[in-house]
Amino acid sequence: MLSFSTIIWPIFRDLIELAVISSCCYYWLSWLAADTQKKLPLYFYYYCALWAFAFFAPLPTVLMLLQTSLPWILVLFITIHQKTIQRNLIGLYKIRPVQQDVSDWLEQLLRFCLQTNHNIHLLIEHTETLDELLNIALPMQAPVTFTLMHYLVKCSAFNPEQLILLTSQGQLKGINVQWIKHLALEQLETDILEKNSYHLNDNNGIFLRYDAEKRRFDLVLKQQIYHALNVTQTLQSIHNYITHQSTKAKKELAHAPHTEKEQAPHA
Repeated sequence: MLSFSTIIWPIFRDLIELAVISSCCYYWLSWLAADTQKKLPLYFYYYCALWAFAFFAPLPTVLMLLQTSLPWILVLFITIHQKTIQRNLIGLYKIRPVQQDVSDWLEQLLRFCLQTNHNIHLLIEHTETLDELLNIALPMQAPVTFTLMHYLVKCSAFNPEQLILLTSQGQLKGINVQWIKHLALEQLETDILEKNSYHLNDNNGIFLRYDAEKRRFDLVLKQQIYHALNVTQTLQSIHNYITHQSTKAKKELAHAPHTEKEQAPHA
């Protein structure tokens, strides 16, 4: 009498094997199909068709070669597929440069000023570019660091009487920078603070001058001129202004001596 183990189980076992192999092939081909640039599933079908032809022909030598090379073929498919997927993922995203925290680059900048023997004149762009108003003799594009500024002032091309242009994101844009001359302003005998205050009248840039002899900072901020600030006042004021805490910045500057900006001259 026929039993379950002699009839039903072999059929059931074949169905299980067929299901497992079919599932593996399906997920394998679905994964290969994710690559839209190369037709990897089609190449895999060619490989399977060649294997079937070698089996039914029969071509034992070719069949043995295909069986032996199967692991290498799979590794090749995976490698090609992975590299393409990585390129596709990179292309989907716009890579942005890493921005420094305001406190990080500003602390390094002020620490550099305190350790240099030069008077330093800094112009900091905020939300509006100043390129159209400036003559940048040596344009650059680099993050502000203590080391960079240290080597910069030792460069023979550096002119300490001219401006260093930065952005509020901590990027160095150029050295030996000058304002494009304004005829009405050039006729007046005003100091550099008044001149920069006038030029910054219509935008939210920041001008900072470091006096190496007094070891103090002069600041032009929000159309006001602040004299003889220490490093803490300077750091907190610029940081608060850049991070849109102008009210707090005014309170911290209230105890520092300052002079109101004079009326800008008219042409």
